[in-house]
Order: sequence, then C-alpha cells, then structure tokens
Amino acid sequence: MIKYGLKLWSSNNPLIFKEAVDLVWDKQFDFVELYIVPGTFDANRFSIFKTIPMTLHATHTSHGANLAQVNEINAKAHTEVTKFADFLSASQIVVHPGHGTSLETVITHLKKLNDTRFLIENMPYRVLQHKDETCVGVTADEIRQLLPFCSGLCFDFGHAVKACVSKSLDYKEFSREFFAFSPTYFHITDGTNSEFDDHLKLGTGIYDLKWIKSEIENVEGEVRVVFETPKEGNSLESDIQNKNYYLNL
Repeated sequence: MIKYGLKLWSSNNPLIFKEAVDLVWDKQFDFVELYIVPGTFDANRFSIFKTIPMTLHATHTSHGANLAQVNEINAKAHTEVTKFADFLSASQIVVHPGHGTSLETVITHLKKLNDTRFLIENMPYRVLQHKDETCVGVTADEIRQLLPFCSGLCFDFGHAVKACVSKSLDYKEFSREFFAFSPTYFHITDGTNSEFDDHLKLGTGIYDLKWIKSEIENVEGEVRVVFETPKEGNSLESDIQNKNYYLNL
C-alpha cells in the first residue's frame, strides 16, 4: 500500500496547516512530513497536527545543522526536532548526513543521538549553499555504513539524479543500488540536468518519473511517498496537482 505525504515547513502560514489537515481527513493525502525550522516550536500552533499521522524532516544545512561536522547547532537542532517528534507522535524522522569532513563524523553523531525514528536520506554530490564542499551519504556504499544507526532509508530520487549528473553516471542503475536496502520512504521531485537541486513541479523537468513510479510500485508492504515540489502562494493546490500527475503516469 502506497501512502502519500504533504511536505510542509514549520515556518509555513498556519492557513496551510489547516488546509493540510483537511486534505488528510478528506483522504486526498495520508500524512504530513514537517521540516523543522529552528525556533518555531509552539504547542498551540502545532496542536492541529495531533489529529493526523505525522513524520518529520530534521533541520539540515539550510539552517546550520550538519551531522558531517562538529558544531553547536547540531545538538540544539536535535533537541527541538525531538520536542516536535514527541509532541506530534511522529513515527519517522528523515535526516540528512550533511556535507564536508567525513562519514565517521556522521556515524559518531548518529550513535550519540541514538534515535530509532531516524531515516537516513541519500544526498546529491553537491548542494547549492556549499558549492565548494561535497556531501556525505551520496553513494549506496556510504548509506550502507550509516544504516546500522538508523531505522531505514529515505530514498530521494532527485538527489540520486543530481549525484549522477555530477559523476556522469546512469541514474537508473545508480538508483537500483539503493533498492537493495529495501527503502519504504521516498522523496520525489522533477528537475533539470544541473547538479544542484531543482525541486521542480512534476512534469516540468526531464526526470523519468514513470520509471521511478514503477520501481516504487514493486516495493512490498507499506510505502510512503512525499512530493518535494514548490508551493504556489498560501495554498496546497499545487501539491494536489503534483499527486494527480504522478498517479496518472
């Protein structure tokens, strides 16, 4: 069974929060994945989500958290993410390995944090905010070394494509290596042949979305799919359009 999630940020307009909850109750979506922006926790503001299934996306390098480096932000960010997760009874927390330094630093952090809700996410080779550094957790071999400290893998199709653009590899063959880890949580977007993330509306890029859809449909058990696509104003209409586009592939 495939369940479809809405991607929101904790800094979004509360009107979107209400619309998202309504869409879940109306069974147009099955859950919400909430990215945690530092300093946004407010029990009153987020109590609306306590009535629906929730997953979280941990704070990443866009807001200073980076498990591949030692910094003061990591611990503070995890404390707030944990506060959100406990409050919302979130079953899974997607985590970026980060960029720079080494895989060993990421492993050290994951061991210390020791959260069984973690899903490690594969990364592109480079990120736009840190062009001079490469990411950690790009290849299937790196993910294999991180998985013992997480409950599973969040396979980001767009990140896999971007890694292949950087390395001049076939993204379908590259992606199949990650399916050996039996992922059941996916991020889907469209994009161009740039090596940096695009997060385009489905159908406006060059990715073979029909292919990744067929690969996901072959996964056994409960699967979660989140569309990481742009919002249009203070509305989730574009998310509905992206889901419908995907279902009709």
